[in-house]
Amino acid sequence: PNPAQSDVTLQWTMATNGPVACTVTDLTGKLLAQQQYAATEGTNIHKLNAGTLPDGIYLVVLNGSGVFETQRLVIVR
Repeated sequence: PNPAQSDVTLQWTMATNGPVACTVTDLTGKLLAQQQYAATEGTNIHKLNAGTLPDGIYLVVLNGSGVFETQRLVIVR
């Protein structure tokens, strides 16, 4: 869900298998979290633990193996 409180579900589609990097930054570009996923062809679903992030607005970027997506994430508790 967005806004989120703790876990965030990431979902994306891949044309082929390959690594995908997920980064979370604040709006100034400061890197707050980074994770690698071994993605497979088709739909991929992974959980991102956002429980340690303070309330605010963040950018979640998925990049690699033909995927580049940026989404805004809002944390509200």
